Amino acid sequence: MPALRLVFRSFRPAPVRGGYTLLELLLVLAVVLTVAGMLVAGAQQFSAQHRLEQAAAEVELFLGQGRLAAVESNKPVLFCYQVSGRGYGIVPFFPEPDSQGGTAVRAGTLPEGFSFGTGVPAGDEPQPQQTAGLSAWHIQQLATAGAAAQGNWQVLVMFLPDGTAQDAVLDVVDDRGRFIRLRLRGLTGTITQEAIQAQSGP
Repeated sequence: MPALRLVFRSFRPAPVRGGYTLLELLLVLAVVLTVAGMLVAGAQQFSAQHRLEQAAAEVELFLGQGRLAAVESNKPVLFCYQVSGRGYGIVPFFPEPDSQGGTAVRAGTLPEGFSFGTGVPAGDEPQPQQTAGLSAWHIQQLATAGAAAQGNWQVLVMFLPDGTAQDAVLDVVDDRGRFIRLRLRGLTGTITQEAIQAQSGP
């Protein structure tokens, strides 16, 4: 009977990797930081755009309320704003006694970091729109409604009792130099909010 031969082979386990090298960790960290920075920048830009759109929507709402107030009261109503400021509001054109039944005065303020540009005609000519300053009575009424009395208050448009007005354009500007242009078509009262634009340099 043949003898059994036992053959022993040495077993060498596969080398186990101890971990990532410092260079690999630095590369992964750089990628993560780059992606995170892009996400944060995108979120901030989206948030800023949303805030600008919201601010413009509030002004658009006031313009619509001014037209409605003129129709309901059967009296002219002014929409006014602070040039390069934050205040805006609607107020009756003719001074009214402090009694019930008068045209309601409403005032609003743009959020911090926003302001109004100079109103321009609907044709986008570079010269400023022909606006009129407010009287002391008008400013007092706006201040009573919560607006700041200081500042360069101007009349953008006057809504007539039939709901018509002069065509007008008003820019809502943020602190990054971007703006949304509100365009009012006076004959129909239609208000259009244009896309966000960047102010051109001097």
